[in-house]
Amino acid sequence: MSEGNAQAEPIISVAPAEQVKINEQQQQRLQRYIRVATLYNLLLLLVAGLLLVPVIIFVVIPATFTIVTTAWLAFQPVPGWYPLRILAFYLMGTVAIGCLLFLFSLLVGYILPRHYKVRASTRTFAAWLRRWLRINGRRLLHWLLVLQSCLLCIAIQPNLWWLWMALLFTCIATLQTYLSPLYAFRGVKRTPLTDERLVNVLNTLCKANKTNIQHFFLLESKKPGQLVRANAYLAGWGKTSSILLTDGLLKYFQHTEIKSVVAHELGHHVHRHLIKRQLLNFGLLLAELFLYYMGYHWFQFLVSSSSSPSNAEVIALLFFGCLAVCLRLSFWQARRGYRRKNEFWADEFALRATYDVQAFKNAMLRLGNLNDIPLKLTPRQEKGQTHPSTMSRLQHADEFAIRLAQARRVT
Repeated sequence: MSEGNAQAEPIISVAPAEQVKINEQQQQRLQRYIRVATLYNLLLLLVAGLLLVPVIIFVVIPATFTIVTTAWLAFQPVPGWYPLRILAFYLMGTVAIGCLLFLFSLLVGYILPRHYKVRASTRTFAAWLRRWLRINGRRLLHWLLVLQSCLLCIAIQPNLWWLWMALLFTCIATLQTYLSPLYAFRGVKRTPLTDERLVNVLNTLCKANKTNIQHFFLLESKKPGQLVRANAYLAGWGKTSSILLTDGLLKYFQHTEIKSVVAHELGHHVHRHLIKRQLLNFGLLLAELFLYYMGYHWFQFLVSSSSSPSNAEVIALLFFGCLAVCLRLSFWQARRGYRRKNEFWADEFALRATYDVQAFKNAMLRLGNLNDIPLKLTPRQEKGQTHPSTMSRLQHADEFAIRLAQARRVT
């Protein structure tokens, strides 16, 4: 979500709605950007692959031996838990991966967008670097705490640590989802939606679908003269269930289009996608940690039966690294695929709730024009996204219109 600000202007309904035109020049720039970014990504991966073997031989293995044999890193506040050794291994891996990620982010997130004038192309290098350090610093701390917590739990509960950690992480994620309307939008100003006409329309939409959203909020930037990127969000559940609309959405979208966008978010609420996503994440996390548990037992057996424990630890660490990468990529794809299905179900709900196919299509096209969203994606590109491509969603709307016309002929 991009940051911005401006007071929300009154919503003006225009009927019948005219079809929003696609910005062809923008789409051409986006397609060129995607092609070039994909090419450079492949080149970076190729270079990383070529450097992988010499880096492992000349850097990783000697550093691993040094860490394993250094006495003061073997400090154990709890028997079997080595926080300093874990920190050393983590920093070693972070430096190696961080250099590659920085080059990737610099190219795809700063250089190419400025060249093709897409997305955050107006951001200065200093602003981009501050944002990159802030995001990755939080991510670095997060995964360090996760890793230390897992290994501490292994030392305390060697047989059931995978179950306890899956339950703990799921409880934390569920609490975060519940409180997300209060803290997840810290970069913008969050105020109750005051447009009475729009609030009445949204409440009527909720009542017609026998559901209840507790709060409607408006998101505005703290920076004067800018708009928050046009979008809407569902956050929280139960008493904190909220739909948040940005001032960019209220400024540029017509009344019927806003209704379609909110109906889409309401579809997520009715189908309980946030809760189902938590259950899916719990199942995948449980499976992932259990596989780590089995690998850990193999690691213990390898070290205890080896005549050279240091060599065995190096081999086991490399194995765990490969296992972690494979599992994370596999489960990442599973989560993305499920989220794309959720988006289709929410689109279907929005179409059935409003029966306004043209307003839905206009909303999708306007979102693409305002937010630099490519209209078309290849099947491979779409697999890496949390949302279907705009073209897929427009085709879904056309199919709904055909089904609706057929149903009306029958009745």
